[in-house]
Amino acid sequence: MKKLLAVVGLMILAGKVMAANPATLVLKVTPGGITKDVTLSQATLQFGTLALGLADTVSSSVTVTNNGNIITTYALRINPVGGTTWTAAAAAGADTYNLRALFKDATAVVANFALDDDMTTTSTSATGAIYSDGTVGSGVNVIAAAKRGLWFKLNMPTATSQVGEQNINVEILAQ
Repeated sequence: MKKLLAVVGLMILAGKVMAANPATLVLKVTPGGITKDVTLSQATLQFGTLALGLADTVSSSVTVTNNGNIITTYALRINPVGGTTWTAAAAAGADTYNLRALFKDATAVVANFALDDDMTTTSTSATGAIYSDGTVGSGVNVIAAAKRGLWFKLNMPTATSQVGEQNINVEILAQ
């Protein structure tokens, strides 16, 4: 009788151990054929002639298209290579400008741009706030083939040692 109880007890214990210790299999897969691609409606955008110390927006946007086949979020940065010798900063000063960007489907005005829309030489991803005023057309979770308007606001340097047209190189990256 003791042997029978011992065997039954072991069976109950074994059943509990098996039930409390499931085996797990992790299946791994890498999607193929993924492309990240962004195109712009134009390669140049003119602010025109702006007086020193003035802040203004461009009169039209650049259309940014997600030509990839996945949802993407855009990142922006100023590439100083081959551009102006002015410095990008949070505030304009002597030979220093402030550039802000905004994804927006409707026309953007100076008041639409916030402090967190500043562009720098470091790549910064769009978020619910950065490069967005909360309206339709942000640079976040952009589906394949979708188009977004990209607007700019420039705060000109307060003084400059440069004469002639200056180039500010902006990079848009599909992440």
